[in-house]
Amino acid sequence: MLRSGIAVILALSSLPGQCDVNGVVTATFENYVFHDSSGYTGTWLGRVPVTDPLSGITLSCPGGSLGVFPYNSSDPTAPSLYHGFNAVLSEGSTFLGWTYDFSIRGLLPTKASSLGIDILYDYERIDNTYGPTGFVTLSGFDANGNLVASISTLPLNQEAQQTHLGFAFASPISSFTVVANNLFTDYDNISYSPVPEPQAAMFLILGAALIALPRRTGRAKRNHCDTTASS
Repeated sequence: MLRSGIAVILALSSLPGQCDVNGVVTATFENYVFHDSSGYTGTWLGRVPVTDPLSGITLSCPGGSLGVFPYNSSDPTAPSLYHGFNAVLSEGSTFLGWTYDFSIRGLLPTKASSLGIDILYDYERIDNTYGPTGFVTLSGFDANGNLVASISTLPLNQEAQQTHLGFAFASPISSFTVVANNLFTDYDNISYSPVPEPQAAMFLILGAALIALPRRTGRAKRNHCDTTASS
C-alpha cells in the first residue's frame, strides 16, 4: 500500500498548479489581494506576459499590463462575484472599474481537456454607441495555434452583471483567448482540467496495479493455508 501511495503522489505532483479533488486547476487571483490598515488592496501585476504562480497560466492582453483588484459592492442585489472583496483580473489597474473590450490570451502550462472562466461585465446603454448588445467569446487552441473550438455568450445588455463560459474540448488545448466585444469586462476563476503527461499516466496505472497486488497475494496465502489444513 505504501508503494501504491507513493506512485499516486508522484502522479499528482507532476500535474501543474493546485488541483482540486476533481483534478481542476483554477486561477482565483485571491493571492494578489492584501489587507492592511487602509483596507483591502489589489496588485498591479506589471507588463505582460505575467504568470500566475498558483495555476501556472501565463496571461497577456493587448493593453500591455494586468492588475487585480477586490470587489466589495454595497448593493445587496449585485451578483456574487461583486461581494466579499472578491479578487478579479483587470487590465492594467488595481482600482475598481471595468475596461472596455478587455480581452486576454492565456498560455497553459500543460495540455487541457476543458476550460472555464467567470466574466464580470457592464453594458452602458446611454454611453454605448456601438450597438444594442455585446458578447464575449472563449476560444481554445492546440499546441500549433490551430483553433480547436470556441463558444460565445448570449447577447449581453445589462449593467454590472456576471456570467460564465466553459466547455470540454474534443482534443487537448494549449492556449486560449477571451475576447470581449462592445462590453466593459473583468475576469475571474479561470479554470482548466490538465491532461496528464505520459509519465503521470504511467504512475497512475502503476499505483492502481500496486493497490490490487496485496489483495491477490493475501488471497494466495489464504488458499495455501486452507490446503495445508485440509491435508
